[in-house]
Amino acid sequence: MKTPLYPPKVKKLVDAVLGNPAQCSPQLRQDVVAFSAACAGSEQTPNQLPEPLRPYLEKVNRYAYKITDKDVTRLKEAGYDENELFELTVCASLGSALARLEKTMALLNGEAS
Repeated sequence: MKTPLYPPKVKKLVDAVLGNPAQCSPQLRQDVVAFSAACAGSEQTPNQLPEPLRPYLEKVNRYAYKITDKDVTRLKEAGYDENELFELTVCASLGSALARLEKTMALLNGEAS
């Protein structure tokens, strides 16, 4: 994942989410962040994700308020536990937020229209 120059507190958050030990592998967490950033308009090209995750992550990015118990149950049936789902949801939220931050920083720097 290409990491732009984030403010120090944002960089610390990214490092904490992606660098600390967790249930999900560091690669999967990075892939989810990149996928979510791409969903939010970043020019990142994400790696392929496991198919059961894609619909859930797209929903987290676009319609988080529509997540239901059925979505969570589907992922549990696919082999993900609650801790992994929490981590993946945090990563998806982070990816979306970073894409929006990058766009805002570009606008403030006069780099985009």
